[in-house]
Amino acid sequence: MLLLLFLQCNWSEDVLLQGVPHGPSSPSTSISSGSSSQLYADLELDDVRGQLFEYAVDQYGSRFLQQRISTADEFEQAIAFKELRPYFRELSTHVFGNYIVQKFLEYGTYEQLGVIVYSFCGRWKKLSLDLYGCRVVQKAINLLPDIYKVP
Repeated sequence: MLLLLFLQCNWSEDVLLQGVPHGPSSPSTSISSGSSSQLYADLELDDVRGQLFEYAVDQYGSRFLQQRISTADEFEQAIAFKELRPYFRELSTHVFGNYIVQKFLEYGTYEQLGVIVYSFCGRWKKLSLDLYGCRVVQKAINLLPDIYKVP
């Protein structure tokens, strides 16, 4: 099924987003230039809601988000996914942002994986040729079940 999604991109995005929480976010922490990993030590995803894109494109912010996405519960992860979803194309080709997309591919739900893949429809070749986008494409391919891979 995932292979068909790669090739045809025929899933409805509305169907894929069922169960993703909706609602406003309120940022409580701002990102600063010259940030360090210590700044993020006590933060949680909820502390930076509304600013996730800014964190995703920052070197230390990206590391913080990667760690939190891999350990977040389903609800927290869904909220972060919803906030970052409009930026997946941009993040996929960003030096730090591509790691966030890879984490969602690795730790996200099957529906989230489908939404990410769907957002790349018509752009697979461009992503594959991009210095950072190719890493996202490789992660997506590695997540395909072996039955769909050519020996």
